[in-house]
Amino acid sequence: HDNAKEHTISNFVVWNPSIRKSIEITHPTLLLSNASTWVGLGYDAMANDYKLVLIVPPWKSWILRTQFQVSVHVYSIGGRSWKSRTVDTQFLMRSMYTDAAIFLNGA
Repeated sequence: HDNAKEHTISNFVVWNPSIRKSIEITHPTLLLSNASTWVGLGYDAMANDYKLVLIVPPWKSWILRTQFQVSVHVYSIGGRSWKSRTVDTQFLMRSMYTDAAIFLNGA
């Protein structure tokens, strides 16, 4: 019996507390599974831009495999546009269940 559900989302809100402003970011076609979706916000120093990153693994395919394709969606806040890619990747299954984050350049 498969009770997995998929749903669409269309809006994210990014709040900057130092200037007390927010922006609403719309993704017109993003399909999320109820398994896991990772969302991150980062700064791209080379582009001088903040980016919203969504990593969406496909629902059934990652349960028993260590290699699968994920959808990666990156929103450029400065450019106000989305770029999406499908990436072949290999994960250690235990890393799927952690709340760890990686910071670069002293952040």
